[in-house]
Amino acid sequence: MQLQMKGPKILRWALNLFRREETAEIDRELPFAALLFTLLSASGVTIYESWKKLCSISLLPTFQKEAKEIVRQVEVLGYDPLTVMYRRANKTRSKNYREFLLGYVSSVRSGGNVVNYLKSKLRSIFEVQSASAIRSIERLGTLVEAYAVMLIVTLCSYILFIIFATTSVFEPMKMSGTPGISPAIVCVLIFFVTPMVSIIFMVIAHAERKSNLVGLRRPYYAAILPLIIVSAFTALLAYLPMLDFLKTPQTFPLVTTVCLLAISIPPAIVYMKIAKINSDAENSIPSFLRDVTEARKIGLSPEKSIIHATKRTGYGRFTETLQLIRSQMEWGVSLRKIFT
Repeated sequence: MQLQMKGPKILRWALNLFRREETAEIDRELPFAALLFTLLSASGVTIYESWKKLCSISLLPTFQKEAKEIVRQVEVLGYDPLTVMYRRANKTRSKNYREFLLGYVSSVRSGGNVVNYLKSKLRSIFEVQSASAIRSIERLGTLVEAYAVMLIVTLCSYILFIIFATTSVFEPMKMSGTPGISPAIVCVLIFFVTPMVSIIFMVIAHAERKSNLVGLRRPYYAAILPLIIVSAFTALLAYLPMLDFLKTPQTFPLVTTVCLLAISIPPAIVYMKIAKINSDAENSIPSFLRDVTEARKIGLSPEKSIIHATKRTGYGRFTETLQLIRSQMEWGVSLRKIFT
């Protein structure tokens, strides 16, 4: 009977967790989707055409799925876009997304200025996101402090154990028969429990503040080969007697450290390269857009303005991407294909 009662509770908990994750994804992508709607609406594009364009944007997977559902209900079931948006607003669990949809529907039905509503709502969404980011960073700061304290305490405990083990401090305890701490237990606590606690801290930090790099898989791919090698080495270490000298208390901590570094360094290098490129791109985009705008003011076409702006230097690692864009444009590739 208890198992029958626990089953629905576990299923309900998993369902609520999935819904919270989906709501968080919607809230994370909402500012960018709202920005797209605002730009297209200011250019004279209807909201339904904006939803159709959003179907092809893979950088916003949650809103891409939402856009496909709205387009399906309009084209297959025959509902008008406002009715579909109103129904999706009542169905979603995201408060911000619900307010965005209901506000747009009310603005259209009351004859208000849709562009002004989208601009004001976009400003409000970014202000809310900014405040949320500040609170999240403060919580991350507390988490990092707790993690640093844990590492310091662990390191101090290990150093004290080494000092006591290499001196005569434990001799009276051994002579009196008092049980001491086994070196194997200390190694397990330091080199296995501590990394597991670190992983838990990283999971909490990831849940608290997700990265802006969407679809980041290359660092994980870079860790596959080192992980396989370390796993094979660990298996050999466990079954080959000739490697027993690596399992002594003096060398096993060093072996464990080298294995952990071998797994961690390649993904870290790959991630640092990706983060550097994205950081340079974010810092260089305002200057690049200013250069494109200045070129447009002197009468150049959009394509020639972009080519003219990409010839400048000072964009950091983002220069490589701009040079690739310029080469494709000079070859006659359309802007749609270049930016997709």
